[in-house]
Amino acid sequence: MLSASNPIRQGNPLVNNGLIPAPRKNEYNGATTEDDARGRFAADLVKSLRNFATDDAHINTILDIYQRKGDILRLDLTVPNFGPQGGNNPGGGFGNMGGRRLVDDVVDTTFTLINNGVLLTDFVNGNEVPFRNVFPFVADPTQPFPPGQDPDDHTRQ
Repeated sequence: MLSASNPIRQGNPLVNNGLIPAPRKNEYNGATTEDDARGRFAADLVKSLRNFATDDAHINTILDIYQRKGDILRLDLTVPNFGPQGGNNPGGGFGNMGGRRLVDDVVDTTFTLINNGVLLTDFVNGNEVPFRNVFPFVADPTQPFPPGQDPDDHTRQ
């Protein structure tokens, strides 16, 4: 059962929703970083990665990032976030303890690690509306058009 203090662990992209088997997701969400460091889910991660033909070197890298140090969002508050589109400074961002900047393509980074360092992309490289340079950085949510207007209101897949 999930607790209110730890409802869903999503510190690192695609671990919970891509590498942990469905029957263990609730257990994973209720686990701690100490459980991660003890290797509680390591066998599941390795099995999932082997299914993608990930080599031992990249499995070890992924385990270092996602499992041995815990599935948490790492954020070094001493690294300022500056630059256009919500911040793009080279000292921050995913992989540099700067947290996840809006412009960091963490899915492509994770896919590439799983793909043994060979670039693999989801081809989602931007938004309909660019990020702003001042807070709030993200655009307002798309609202449906009033009834009777253009039927393509951008809310349908």
